[in-house]
Formats: sequence, C-alpha cells, structure tokens
Amino acid sequence: MSFGTTGRNLPVIRSGHTKHFDFLLFRNFAVFESKTPQLHSGFFNIFNLVQFAAPTGAQGGVNFGTINAQRIDPRNIQFALRLIFQQPQC
Repeated sequence: MSFGTTGRNLPVIRSGHTKHFDFLLFRNFAVFESKTPQLHSGFFNIFNLVQFAAPTGAQGGVNFGTINAQRIDPRNIQFALRLIFQQPQC
C-alpha cells in the first residue's frame, strides 16, 4: 500500500474503540445523628484492560506505523473518608 492509493480517511491506520470500566463503592455509617462518616472506594479501569494508542502517523519518520503508547491509564484505586454534617430534624 502506498500513501497515494489509500482512502481519504486512512482507514487502515485507525485504532479501535475504547473499553473503560470504572466502579465506585461507598458506605454510610450512622454513628451520630448529625454527622455521618462515608467511606468511598473508586476503581478506575477495574479490569486493567490494555488498549494501545493509534499508530504513529508522521509519514517519513523512523517510527511511522509503530505503536508507542497506551490510550488509557492503567488501573487506579482511590480510597476516601468523608464526614457529612446534617442539620438535626425538628
């Protein structure tokens, strides 16, 4: 395949779609009447799917057509503790 005979949008060097699964879990603890602690757990890219970026499109370069990066970040897990203040009900 030469550059002059390909289609207008270069369909042969496009990359696929992105699969990204996130998960959030939280729990409220009723300790006091006006204060509620909340525990958060956030899992980003929970299945740790590797998705590579599109091939390098700079024609004439030594890296033309190579894949040098990932499209999405690897798995990331975050934990948080939040204290919610509520006004007492009259």
